[in-house]
Amino acid sequence: MVQECSGGSTELYHFLIMKKTNLIIFATGGGSNAVKIIEHFSDHSTVQVKGIFCNNPNAGILDKAKDLDIPTYLFNRDDYKSGKVLEELKNWEAD
Repeated sequence: MVQECSGGSTELYHFLIMKKTNLIIFATGGGSNAVKIIEHFSDHSTVQVKGIFCNNPNAGILDKAKDLDIPTYLFNRDDYKSGKVLEELKNWEAD
């Protein structure tokens, strides 16, 4: 049973309880920990992994993310220092 909010808007209530938390995982290596996190949240009702951010173009996680159909974003030190990575987090709607 859905209770109405004090303002009477059940639509707003549904939005608030159904919105998923969007995770971005930072990974630089083989990706075993990232894969465990992805698997853990794969069917979660309130959390989803939106992508992997990585600063190592040779990291194994990049192939694993591709196999799991998880988008990736590769960045370098200059991107990090300039704030570009933070801007990308906003573009990817990370929580």
